[in-house]
Amino acid sequence: MWQPVTVTELEAIVDEQLSACSSEQRAAFAAHRVPFHAVPIHRLATTEHVLVVAKFAGRVLYFEDVEDGFAISELGVDGAIPEQDCNQYELCHVLSQIEL
Repeated sequence: MWQPVTVTELEAIVDEQLSACSSEQRAAFAAHRVPFHAVPIHRLATTEHVLVVAKFAGRVLYFEDVEDGFAISELGVDGAIPEQDCNQYELCHVLSQIEL
């Protein structure tokens, strides 16, 4: 049965995936990293939670544990991620989408 990712599990995922990132990406992530924390995400007709790992220029970088990948989004006026991102990006791939 599916279980949400824990902060400890996500720390291990981030550490592993950072090793595949460029030195510029690792430095940018370190500069924007935040204590991992849950934010709501609107998923179909429900609201669930995902873990934010960094903030970049008003957007949050989060781990989508249902899709098992990273994504970036602005928060809605209610403080939630407005819709789920069905991408399954590795950390280095999503970092390459951000203007560092």
